[in-house]
Amino acid sequence: MNDWKVKNNLFVVAILAGIFLFVSSCENEPEPMDLPPAESLILDLSEFPSVDSVSKSVPALRTNWQHSSLTVLGWNTLLAINVAIPVAAYDEASNHTPVYLENGDWEWSYNAEIKDKNYQVRLIGSPVDDQYFRMTMYLSEGNSFTNFEWFTGIIMYDHSSAEWKLNHSPDNPVAYMQVNYEKDQENEEAKIRYTVIDPGNQFVNSYIEYGKQPLLEYDAYYTVSKKGNLTIIQWNTITRAGRVLDEGYFHDIQWRCWDSQLNDVPCPTENNQLSEEVI
Repeated sequence: MNDWKVKNNLFVVAILAGIFLFVSSCENEPEPMDLPPAESLILDLSEFPSVDSVSKSVPALRTNWQHSSLTVLGWNTLLAINVAIPVAAYDEASNHTPVYLENGDWEWSYNAEIKDKNYQVRLIGSPVDDQYFRMTMYLSEGNSFTNFEWFTGIIMYDHSSAEWKLNHSPDNPVAYMQVNYEKDQENEEAKIRYTVIDPGNQFVNSYIEYGKQPLLEYDAYYTVSKKGNLTIIQWNTITRAGRVLDEGYFHDIQWRCWDSQLNDVPCPTENNQLSEEVI
């Protein structure tokens, strides 16, 4: 009888110890880092005014808007070819729950269908210090490639800044594009810049920057640098009116403006010269 009581007591103690260890491990498990917002990696080129949003009843001269639109379209094509897959894969991550690994690391693991192909995605979040953490994405696709590191980034925990580096492709695994993101959480100003960093690319050091400045008349902008030529495009996101400055194309440093119907109009003379704050 006494032996039975001893064994029973030991059994109870073992169960209680197991529960204690389980609870303790759960309590010691850190919280996963919040995924950086998609806007810290994804350059939204759809914000620029299009002819779909204006009246087509009257033919008009739209040289200024058209030059701006074609400038942005060039980058849109470049990004669609080279970074669309990893960006789309990352955009899917917020729909999945991470699993804790160890040492503060978390893994988001899921499948993503992109351009009629199925990719296996592993997104690893790792703490760096009290202010920053690292995100690294690995993609696999059938028998084509496995665990290709498509990008890695260093992000502030408050999401006020991020720096990403994207590799070109599994067939050409070189560092290709750097993405820098900054956001002022108080006034909602934000900007993101894509820069070509592959020294073997003809457009190395070229970049496009998109920004929002809610307190200004022209509250959105693109700044495009291509082989040393700078194009500055600004517009109002409500009225769609805007302006462009491109010395390489227009051969001067004067603004060219368009109205809410995207038609060419004279710029106000007091704002027609390039000022230092827009560079």
